[in-house]
Amino acid sequence: MWRLGDLENSLRTETNHTVHPNGTITVVSYLLGVPFKHLNKKNIQCEVKHNTLTEDLVINYTINIHYPPESVVIIPDSLTNAKEFKCIVDSNPEPTIYTWTRENKSTLYYKDNKLPVPKLSPDFNGLYICHASNQYGSSAGSLYVNVHTESSTVCWGLFGSLITSALLGAVGVIFKTKREWIQVPRCVNSNDEEQDSGGL
Repeated sequence: MWRLGDLENSLRTETNHTVHPNGTITVVSYLLGVPFKHLNKKNIQCEVKHNTLTEDLVINYTINIHYPPESVVIIPDSLTNAKEFKCIVDSNPEPTIYTWTRENKSTLYYKDNKLPVPKLSPDFNGLYICHASNQYGSSAGSLYVNVHTESSTVCWGLFGSLITSALLGAVGVIFKTKREWIQVPRCVNSNDEEQDSGGL
């Protein structure tokens, strides 16, 4: 008999008995069902009972459902300093063939489930497509790469620093000029008042 657990509504069993001339009996039990993907890697048990056994024999079995690649996702090994992009595929068995292509490029770019990235630069920008296939079918996933140069970031940082320095310098000059402009009239006015007082 089969112990199906929560799969009783998804699978059914069928048992055949064969009686041999020597009096022995062969019992074969089949497990039947539609090979849906969600059944893959589910664990069930086959239990054997016989009066010659001191205890029941329980055999563990893992359901193995084969299906073609259904989803292909490309992920980097790092979000900040990627050294390679990996092609993650949902299939059983695992894909036997991986091919990488680049949009608007007619030639094959790379063959493996990992695409090495020696150094990210604007030359690497573009749409990359990973094709994965096994004996049951194939599927593809894509990743668009857009790299900004470090020099641009540095230039913008230096430009911002220069602008800030220029603004601070301009404010200092204006402040100094304004102080002198305020002080000079006071000295002139003071002298004028002393001369006017002396005249009177």
